[in-house]
Amino acid sequence: MSLTRITAFFDSLLMIQGRALVAWLPVAWAAGSLIYFLPRYEPGFWQACICAALALLMLLCGWRQLTLRSLGFAVLMTSLGFLAARDQARRQPPMPALPSLAVTLHGTIADVSSNGETGQNLQRLRIRKAVFETGVDIGMAPLKRDLLVFTHDGQNYVPGMMLRLRAVLRPPDWPDFPGGRDRQREFWFDGLAGTGRVLGVPDILKAPQGYVLGRWRMQIATEIARHLSGQRAAIASTLIAGHGEGISRETRAAYAASGLAHILAVAGLHLGLVMGAVFVVTRQVLVLWPWLGLRLPVGKWQPSLAYVPDWSMFRLPGSICPPCAVWEWPDWQPLPF
Repeated sequence: MSLTRITAFFDSLLMIQGRALVAWLPVAWAAGSLIYFLPRYEPGFWQACICAALALLMLLCGWRQLTLRSLGFAVLMTSLGFLAARDQARRQPPMPALPSLAVTLHGTIADVSSNGETGQNLQRLRIRKAVFETGVDIGMAPLKRDLLVFTHDGQNYVPGMMLRLRAVLRPPDWPDFPGGRDRQREFWFDGLAGTGRVLGVPDILKAPQGYVLGRWRMQIATEIARHLSGQRAAIASTLIAGHGEGISRETRAAYAASGLAHILAVAGLHLGLVMGAVFVVTRQVLVLWPWLGLRLPVGKWQPSLAYVPDWSMFRLPGSICPPCAVWEWPDWQPLPF
C-alpha cells in the first residue's frame, strides 16, 4: 500500500469525525499534562519546545492535508499541555520548614469549614500569611503558603478574622505505599505548607476584613445546613460551597461502588451542565426580539454570557483543582478546525 493510499485512508477516517475532532484537543492537552507527572525526575523543557516547534512546522508544511494537520495539532496541544503543567509546578512558592515543637503564630482566616459528623464541633481553619512568634522565627516574613489547623473550642470563626493561636504543626506525609495518595503533591499545588492542631483557645485580634467570597461561601453552607440535614446537606454544601468534609465514608464508598464518585467534586461535568443550560436559555431569550437577532451577532454573545455563571460556580467553591484545570484550557479551542 502506497503512502498516498495510507494518507487517503486516514483522511477518510478523520472526515467521518468532522467537527468532533475539536473534542480531541483537550484530550491531547490533558495527555501532555499527564506525561509531565509520569517520570520520577523533572522532565526536560527543551524536549517539549522541540516537539512544539516540529508540530508548528508540520502544520505549516502540511496544512492542506487533513492527516498532517490533525497530527500537528495533536502534537502541538500535547506539548502545550506539558509546558502548562511544568509552568504551574514551577510557579508554586517553596515549601517552608515548619517548627517541630508547638509554636505561637498569628494569621488571617481564609476559609472555615466544620465537621459535625464526629459529634464535636471540629472546625478546620485555613490560615493565610501566618507569622511565627516564638524562637528564632520572630520577625519573619509571612508564609507564602497557607496552614490548615483544626480546633474544637466552640468559637464561631469567620473568614477575614486575624487570630493568634498556639499549635503543633506537621508537614504533609509521604505516600503510604508506592503509587498511593501523594499528599505532598496535593499540598504543593494547593498552596499549603502543612496541617496542625490548635492548643487552647485562639485569640481574636481583628474583626473580619475582606474575604467577602469566603464569608459568602460560609453563609451559603450555613443556610444549606439550616434547611437540609444529614448527607443531603453535606452533598449540597460540597457542590455549591466546596465544603466536602461533612460527607461520610459510607456515602463516599457508596458513590464509588456505583461509579458516581466524580459527582461529589465540582468538575467539568457540573460546569458543562450549567454552561449548556445558560447557553440554551440565552439563545431563546435573545431571539425573542427579532430586531436584535437580525442585526447583532447574538450567536457570538452566547458563549461569553455562558462563561459568567460558570466563572461564579468556579470561584464560589474556592477554585478547587478540577475547575482550575478546565479554566486553564484556552478559549480559542474551536479555532484550529
